[in-house]
Amino acid sequence: MNKIFKVVWNRTIQSFVVTSELAKGRVKSSAEQNSTDVSAESGKNGIATVFRLTVISAALLGAGNSYAATAGRGLIAVDPPTSATAVSGATATGIGALSVGASANATANGAVAVGTSANATHNNSLAVGTNAKATQNHAVAMGADTSASSSHATAIGKSANAVSTDSTALGADSKANGTQATAVGKNALANNTNTTALGNSAQAFGIGSMALGQSSTSRGQDGIAIGSGSQAAANAQNAIAIGTNAVGYQSESIAIGNSAQAQTGNTIAIGKSAVANSPASGNAASSAIALGADANATGLGTIAIGRASGVLSQNIMNVNVTHNNIAIGNTARVGDSSSSKITQSIAIGSGNRVDPQGRPEGAWAKGDQSIAVGGNVLANGNSSVAIGGDDLDSVGSTRYSGNATDKFIKYNEKGAKTGEYTLSGKSLRDIYKEMTGDTMNHGSYGNTIAGQGSVALGVQSNSSADLSLAIGTKSQATAFGGVALGTGAKATLLNSVALGTASKTDKEGRAYVQREIMGVTYTWAGGQTTDAGDVVSVGSQGYERQIINVSPGDISATSTDAINGSQLYGVLNAIERVRYFSVKSEEGKTDGTKNWNNDGAKATNSIAIGPNAATSTGATGSVSLGHNANVLGSSSVAVGPNATVTSGTVGAVALGSNANSRGTGSIAIGLNTENDRNYSIVVGAHSRANYENATVVGARAAAQNNGTAMGYLSNAVGDDSVAIGHQAQTTQAYSIAIGKQANSSGLYSTAIGSSAQAAGQNSFAGGNNAKATGSDSVALGNGATTTVGSSVALGNGAVGAANNFDSTAKNASFKNDSGAATNVSYAASSSSKTGAVSVGSAGNERQIQNVAAGRISSTSTDAVNGSQLYTVMNNVGHNIQQNGTDKSRINNNGTVNYANGNLTTVAVTDGENASKVQINVTQGTLSVNNNGTVSAPTAGVATAGDVANAINNAKTTTNVAAGSNTHVNKTTSGKETTYTVSADKATVQVSNALNLTSNTTTASDGAVTTNYSIDLAQSTKDNIQKGVDAKTTVDSKGLTFNGDSGSTNIEKLGSTVT
Repeated sequence: MNKIFKVVWNRTIQSFVVTSELAKGRVKSSAEQNSTDVSAESGKNGIATVFRLTVISAALLGAGNSYAATAGRGLIAVDPPTSATAVSGATATGIGALSVGASANATANGAVAVGTSANATHNNSLAVGTNAKATQNHAVAMGADTSASSSHATAIGKSANAVSTDSTALGADSKANGTQATAVGKNALANNTNTTALGNSAQAFGIGSMALGQSSTSRGQDGIAIGSGSQAAANAQNAIAIGTNAVGYQSESIAIGNSAQAQTGNTIAIGKSAVANSPASGNAASSAIALGADANATGLGTIAIGRASGVLSQNIMNVNVTHNNIAIGNTARVGDSSSSKITQSIAIGSGNRVDPQGRPEGAWAKGDQSIAVGGNVLANGNSSVAIGGDDLDSVGSTRYSGNATDKFIKYNEKGAKTGEYTLSGKSLRDIYKEMTGDTMNHGSYGNTIAGQGSVALGVQSNSSADLSLAIGTKSQATAFGGVALGTGAKATLLNSVALGTASKTDKEGRAYVQREIMGVTYTWAGGQTTDAGDVVSVGSQGYERQIINVSPGDISATSTDAINGSQLYGVLNAIERVRYFSVKSEEGKTDGTKNWNNDGAKATNSIAIGPNAATSTGATGSVSLGHNANVLGSSSVAVGPNATVTSGTVGAVALGSNANSRGTGSIAIGLNTENDRNYSIVVGAHSRANYENATVVGARAAAQNNGTAMGYLSNAVGDDSVAIGHQAQTTQAYSIAIGKQANSSGLYSTAIGSSAQAAGQNSFAGGNNAKATGSDSVALGNGATTTVGSSVALGNGAVGAANNFDSTAKNASFKNDSGAATNVSYAASSSSKTGAVSVGSAGNERQIQNVAAGRISSTSTDAVNGSQLYTVMNNVGHNIQQNGTDKSRINNNGTVNYANGNLTTVAVTDGENASKVQINVTQGTLSVNNNGTVSAPTAGVATAGDVANAINNAKTTTNVAAGSNTHVNKTTSGKETTYTVSADKATVQVSNALNLTSNTTTASDGAVTTNYSIDLAQSTKDNIQKGVDAKTTVDSKGLTFNGDSGSTNIEKLGSTVT
């Protein structure tokens, strides 16, 4: 409305208030010294207040003692000495205090309270909003019912509560209840020292804990919960939970993925709904590891890698009966919900079908200390071994690759040829059917199965009976103690043996104790206990085989040795040799060594088949199959040329040419594979495991202590490290490299993505070609790069390099409008050139959006968002001072209106560095008529010369004396005295602007003389002086600007502040 206002004294509330120039005030005597009232009306005779500005500049005219500023409703009260300002029902006490709103209170230096019942009770505190309370030094409370009750505490948002020193609560109903705690989001709670809760209903309870995401909770010391509903549970020190509803229940546990759960200490669960649970939660070496969606690693030392892989047992948490199991591959399983004991079992392989209950199946080591390797392989029994798969589609459709002349020839009982079957051009499926009579159906998938203490090696091999052995594609040992060795071999009778492709135990054994031949009764040894299953078959009906190169057996009445053809030649020429079983070798021929005499099996219940194949005396229950195959450990298997299981091992498996297994429970499968340590697994040509519990899958892959390497040329060098992918490599302990040629060379580092590199300690590189070479750095995004410690690069191609900010800089300088240099200090200079965060690179910068408003103060290091900068731009202003003391603040876009007043005019002109404000006083004139009366015919302020002239013209002294025939009559009305001289009378009258004094003397002649003195009234002189002082103040003293850093700068009116 462009009204002109004044500051006046309110006697009722004993404070200066701002009021309209149209209001009327009561004038006090100028003799009172405590304070001065300024009337809102103009003085009589043109003498009035000579300087008026806006509401803010009017405060410059106030004077008197300091009082608390209390404003009535709709009014503004200012206490000039303290600059305390109260607006509309508020009270402000303290230097620079400001309160706005009904019952608002700002009761300390620099305190600001804005809003109904807002309270700012300590120095530099800020309370904005209804019932907002800032009750400690530098506390900030913004929003209805907010509370900041400790020094440097900040509470922003309805009912936000910052309780402790340096705490921050941002969001409706948020609460920061610990020193340096931060709670951001609706109902967020940071309830301990250095805690951080970010997200709606996020809660951080443990010292140094962090909860990020809606309803996330971190309760243990230094726990981390990231993701909606994620939890780092109580007493879970250093627990990490990342992902929606992920939970880390105990200390040092890690859960990463949607609904992942690390249920006990030192366990790791990575993947959607992955679960890791170890009863020995304090023993890091025995912790469980689950990697993959729905993976479940429950039990001491359990490892589950792959989707839906896991361990099942009814005593899952009993360390005596469930421990050290391994399941690797999608849906790979160890144990069963009904298992009472499941220890040291291994399942490696992925499934591609579901069981009758609709559940996906993979490798399944169901029995205690069982081993299952391959797709849809079942090691059903305790101490069983099943190695193979379920898919023969590609094999069945392959054409025979042998000589074109190869064929099967059939003969009758007299040796006459009855038919032939040419192999050339036939599929292996057809040949298999011809040999075995069984089908190798396309699209038919049967599990490889092993029963109690049984071994099944080969695709769709089956040793489902207890203590049975099946080796070869589709081999079957389905009766107790049965042995089926060869493709399609079937041992279906109790304790029977089927040796060779398509061999079958299709005829029961009989007890032959004696027989009469040609009238002579012969009695034989060894037949008394022969049962139906006590048979060895090396073929099948119609496909019989010879047993050749049989060493002569003992010939005696009690001998049970096999007899070769030469021994029986002269006795019974009709007995044919065993067919289709042959070993071609000259080794040991001359001296009968190297198993030439079938004596390579030295241990009880062991088998040695092949030239120089052997089982040592301590290799009880072992199998050695192949040229130079050698087993020195018990319950072990060596299959293939030069395959070896070393002494001192138990349950080891070496399968493949030159395969070597040297550790208890170790497995080495593939050409030139080497497995040196206990319970480690090596699958793939030229692969090697050098430490216990290592897992190596892939040609030329290698892993060390507790490491896992999967993929061609993958190499897990660091202890407990994981390398997955073609040429993936880890070189330091606890590092992870996932992806083709991914490389993690820093301690505790992680590289995920093709050619990703994590070289710095604790670094993380995620994305194709991402590189994190600085320690504690993070590069996330394709091609993202970090080169210095603690730096972060986020986004495709982002580069996190050194912090280019001057680490020693403390202030910045600029020139003001007058050209003078000015320094502005700021907080938290960089202490090093590390720690930069980049979201792009030079020429490829990105916006950072959705940034929450940061704390704004002289010590703040928070990021500010665009809305905060916009607010600053629209609130930049300057101070107006009175005699060097700040009186009012002019905000950005605010206006200082220099208005013409009564008897004053204002002229403002621009200069190069300043604007010139000139206040001119309207000059009036004084005149004296012939009667000596002084009058002011025009409104204005008389100059001293005018006053002097008027006085001189009116004469200095007026003597009113009664002369002859005259008399003087004196009358007084108010402050005016009239001397009337007429017939015997005289009258002298002056206005209130003048003082009139008189002195009466009586001459010796009796004549009475009255002398009158006229001078300007003191109020008139004071008003003139005020105009002069105000002009001096405006023209020369300038305005004082106080910066956020505490520096002060005085600028004259008209100058420009930059």
